[in-house]
Amino acid sequence: MDDNLRKIEQFKHLLNNALNMHFDKEILLKISRKLDKTILDYYKKGKVWDKKKDDEVKKS
Repeated sequence: MDDNLRKIEQFKHLLNNALNMHFDKEILLKISRKLDKTILDYYKKGKVWDKKKDDEVKKS
């Protein structure tokens, strides 16, 4: 499993547990922001990979 996918799953579980335990809103916000950043990193990494793949096809 991709490292970012693993991190996304962990942050989702952490956020869910924090919500169920009624953590402070500031803590929930921090966890949510980290989850968002990890998701963006995952998609950015995918876009770079797709671009490299497209370049290879054009060279052939």
